[in-house]
Amino acid sequence: MTIGNKTEKLTGICYHDHNWGNIQMMKLINHWYWGRANIDDYTVISGYITAEKEYDHMNFPIFMVAKGDKILVDNPKYLKFEEKDAFIEPKTGKPVPKVMIYDYNDGKNHIKATYLHEKTILNSQMIEILPPIKRIAAKLSGFDGAYLRFSGAVKPEVFNQDGTIAKTHTNNAIWEEIYFGKTIK
Repeated sequence: MTIGNKTEKLTGICYHDHNWGNIQMMKLINHWYWGRANIDDYTVISGYITAEKEYDHMNFPIFMVAKGDKILVDNPKYLKFEEKDAFIEPKTGKPVPKVMIYDYNDGKNHIKATYLHEKTILNSQMIEILPPIKRIAAKLSGFDGAYLRFSGAVKPEVFNQDGTIAKTHTNNAIWEEIYFGKTIK
């Protein structure tokens, strides 16, 4: 990595995040959860996107688990998503689940990743970053978008065909919740 005239060689694991499209995300997406974790030689990418009311709050699950450079699972039609023990985050007023479970089972592969909320490390109302005149317009329109980031443990479990756990791991993770739209009651 080079910054100015200083070059430093780094090694490690990284994650590239890039969103693109031909319409503003806040017109399509009400909210999402997005997580990524590295546990031993496993990589977990998980997401759960909920569309805006205009699109019937349709859900779009995302789940990929790789071991080394081999993708083990990545077909969302075999994924069940569950939120448990939600609380209302005081600053943003948005619901935050203390437990999120991504349970993938395609009949051959059964992998479950459980995120356990320990700490909210960022809680910002999107309106705060707007210039004052746009902030007023956003308030008048009722915009209450929020961005939250959490830390805690992620626990992936790999199951045998008979339903017993073949492998389980636990590691620290960071994940996010973004709310573009009104909170769904």
